[in-house]
Order: sequence, then structure tokens, then C-alpha cells
Amino acid sequence: MCGPLSVPFGPIAVWWAHAPSAKVLWAGLAVLAFFLASYRVWRNERDSGAKEIEKLRQLSWSKEPERFLALEERAGQLVEELASHRALAQSIVGPRLEEFRQDAGRFARHDDVRRAILQLQNALDRMFVAKRDHGDDDEGLRSELYDDLKKLLNACDHERDKLQHGRI
Repeated sequence: MCGPLSVPFGPIAVWWAHAPSAKVLWAGLAVLAFFLASYRVWRNERDSGAKEIEKLRQLSWSKEPERFLALEERAGQLVEELASHRALAQSIVGPRLEEFRQDAGRFARHDDVRRAILQLQNALDRMFVAKRDHGDDDEGLRSELYDDLKKLLNACDHERDKLQHGRI
């Protein structure tokens, strides 16, 4: 035996060296040292694993503001494209709409943002169909798009403020 765990066992072993049960004593000390060393290794691994998990959690939360900015950018581009009086480029708008549909699931942790995404998505889908069918003369639908975009931006700002102040 060697290492810090064998130090207290040395004097005990010398004292019991002439006893008939010295082999039993050494075996018991070896088993005890094994379990103590195993426990220390397990505890150190658990503590370092918990630290790594906390670092990863902090890293993922530090990327949240970037995700909100990307969401706002996608939403703004879609609203501008669909609210314009230009002809609809389905090959461009279609994939963007599909990506925006998935954003509600990506922001499921933020309920207000998720609801604002779904509300804007509904208005975007209706405007997409209206433009595709050449029935996009309704200014009410355009104003609804801008109102829903403002609601989404406000919800994102509110969640970002909560992130900055550590309330999530």
C-alpha cells in the first residue's frame, strides 16, 4: 500500500505485526483503503462533472440573445417580403416561412415569444396565400402583419431583459 491513505495504517500494522491475525488486519486495511480511494475518485469525478455541466448551461444561456436577434431578423424579412407590393418569389419566401414555422418549437421555453411567433406565423400564412392568389389588396392584413411583428419584437425584448437580469 502506498499513498496518503496508507499513512494512518502504518503504525497500526507495526503495532499488530506480532498478532496471529496480522494477515486479516492487512486484508481489512487494504479493503478499507480501496473503498476510501474509490469514494474519493467518485466524488472528484462527480464534482468536476457538475462543474462542466454548469459551464455548458452558462454557455447555452449566453447564446440566447443571439437566437432572439436571429428570430427578429427572420420575422422582419418575412414581413417586409410579404407586405410589399412586389410579386411573390415563392422559391425564396417558401423556405423562409418553413424555417419560421419551426421557430415556435425552438422558443418553447419562452411562452410569450412562442405565442407571438404563432400569431405572426398565422398572419404570414394568410398573406402568403393572398399574394399567391393575387388577393393581397387588403391593407388590413398588412397592418396586422406589422402589429404582430411589433408584438413579437416586444416579447423578444422582454425575454432578453429577463435574461440580462438573470430572472430566467
